[in-house]
Amino acid sequence: MNTINRRIITFVFVAVSSVACTAPAPRVVTPAVAATVGTTNTVTPPSTPTRTITQTREPTETPERISARPTPSKPAATPIPPHRTPEISEGYWIQNTTEDGLCSDSPRFIGYDDSNNRAYIGDDHSTICYLGSRALEYWPYEYGSGGPGAFPSWHTKKVPQIGRVTGAGDLRASTPEWAAYGMPSFVGTQGKCVLESEGDYPDVKGKWRCLTAAEGLPFNDIRDYDTDYWSSNVEWLMSSDSVSSRGLAPQDQTYFIPELVGVSNARPIWLNANRFGRIGVVWIGTNGYGMIRIEPSKQSVTRYTTADGLPSNVVYDALCNETCTMVATDRGIGYWNGERWQTYTVEDGLPSNEVYGLSAGRIDDKLTTWAATANGPALLATDSNYWQSFPSFPAQDAVTDVETDGSSAGGIFSTQGHGLIKFVQAPAVRGNATSLTASDGLPSNHITALAATANGILIGTSRGAVEWDGKTWLQITDELINDVSGNLIATDSGLWAWDGNAWTKVNDDSVTLVAEDGWYATLRTVCRWANGKLNCPATSDGQALLDAKTLYVDPVSREVFALDRNNNPWKYDAGANHFVAGTDDNWFPDYLPDTIHDMVAQSSEWQYATDVGVYFVPFDSEEGINGVPNPDYTLTGGWPVQVRKMSLDTATGVTWLATNQGAFYSDEERGWVYVAGLPSRNITAVLATSDAIWFGTADKGLIRFTPSMP
Repeated sequence: MNTINRRIITFVFVAVSSVACTAPAPRVVTPAVAATVGTTNTVTPPSTPTRTITQTREPTETPERISARPTPSKPAATPIPPHRTPEISEGYWIQNTTEDGLCSDSPRFIGYDDSNNRAYIGDDHSTICYLGSRALEYWPYEYGSGGPGAFPSWHTKKVPQIGRVTGAGDLRASTPEWAAYGMPSFVGTQGKCVLESEGDYPDVKGKWRCLTAAEGLPFNDIRDYDTDYWSSNVEWLMSSDSVSSRGLAPQDQTYFIPELVGVSNARPIWLNANRFGRIGVVWIGTNGYGMIRIEPSKQSVTRYTTADGLPSNVVYDALCNETCTMVATDRGIGYWNGERWQTYTVEDGLPSNEVYGLSAGRIDDKLTTWAATANGPALLATDSNYWQSFPSFPAQDAVTDVETDGSSAGGIFSTQGHGLIKFVQAPAVRGNATSLTASDGLPSNHITALAATANGILIGTSRGAVEWDGKTWLQITDELINDVSGNLIATDSGLWAWDGNAWTKVNDDSVTLVAEDGWYATLRTVCRWANGKLNCPATSDGQALLDAKTLYVDPVSREVFALDRNNNPWKYDAGANHFVAGTDDNWFPDYLPDTIHDMVAQSSEWQYATDVGVYFVPFDSEEGINGVPNPDYTLTGGWPVQVRKMSLDTATGVTWLATNQGAFYSDEERGWVYVAGLPSRNITAVLATSDAIWFGTADKGLIRFTPSMP
């Protein structure tokens, strides 16, 4: 047997301070150019839909007022710091990638339907995926094994006969073939498809119905589409060079963009159908020729350019109703104040003048605007004239577009190579964080496990285990550590145990899990090493408990619980010295997610850490479960999050979480509270002790955290 005694390893702590910054008074935006009027073209509808548009010059008109506010004066210029603290309440970023079920790390488009709380994205082919938050029996929830309460998860589908998918949304137009409410509809380079419904909601299995030009579409190559829901209930489709209506009375129209602009290479790049406005107006952005306003009922077309005050003729996106109040360009953001255009640039807080997308929402009951720029997201509150940047955003230089989450008003950003990233408005806590890395003596910056020992803290890493008693460090082994407990260390080449005086390697088994009181698991069985003796109890039917995925000892009752590789629950019967099926004791419901990473027993509930979040299962100490398992939607705003480890502070009843999105703790009044200011979001382990919270990370070593608790 190998025996390790204590030896001293010197180290240096690196302090990571979290300092809250106070944003200075917002700067006032100066108009880039005094607004001039646009040019109006009267369009005479042809007897049949056609690309030819007759244009006659009419008197110019000024864009109609909407959400107007006074033009402020501009104070003397002041230096702008590189980052500003957002003028919003607490919040944090959540990132979903293909590892979380997303169908692409580089979404081609992003769509969000407020009424059904669904997000849609598409890849570079015919694949789409969607996320929603209805009750379990409704699409798009995963049915799993059929129990109540489930987290939203990303679901992937292939859209048939559509080519490359270019857009998504819910169809509400009164078209004869699809007269259903809230149905998901998708367009692409070869037509349009819709998922047929079963009653009020689409079939989970998905039955597609598709249209092309042969079935009445104006063209097959659809690059974008939108629906004017409230004024005329008309669909508008955009091709590579045209915009056409579908359902417009008295007849449909097609507008050929090169003819409207008078330049052969003019092309539309986005479409806005004024879905919440009072009149039927369509807005179109172009590839360097400004933006176009079409009002079919008045047979008018108006084009706006830099001559009218726009920052640039390249308009990537806009917020529009009857009037476009804000436009995203390659030279900043243009804002129509009711009288003239103003321009926001980097001097006004934008991370970059290259702005790809805009989306409106509410935070703290205030109107807000999110912007997607080449250097990350920005936020503008209605009562502010300064854009706030977010240095904590996980992918600053990869943002491609933004939509607003209707349930929380958080911005959802698509990225190039980093999936979707969403802002969650929720409580956050800061405190004092001290960082310890390999340069300070750790074997590795990748922490795999943490445990409290009789001597201090036991730290497992990808290159060995060390123990710290507050003054000295003990190097125990230099191999990959699978797990640690108060007196055991799990490695692929054997089990290490603390005998009261030294760490000793007691066998050569490949150990996958360890728990308190000497319990450990291998691929073949579950055993207990105590007082130098080995006990490997079988199940009640005489079989070995194979490949346990979770092993837990209740710190109060000292009862032992295990989940095998098939997610079957087992509980140790000390009197009979065998494991009995856990469901016989009614402690584990059979409709939890398949992967359980960890579990803790609170006074009135079980808490399970899963690949999609935390599940609560109420129980009675005598009767077992007395309620159904429910996912906690307050964690990450309902998006999937991999909860890797949990640690219960028995003195306070607070549960601490280690997740792939950062660290959290439970609060009875505020729900899950995010731990802000840590040097890494990739948290792999957590340990609550009497004087501090310890976090292990995948790339930044070990963090000792003392929170400023409310």
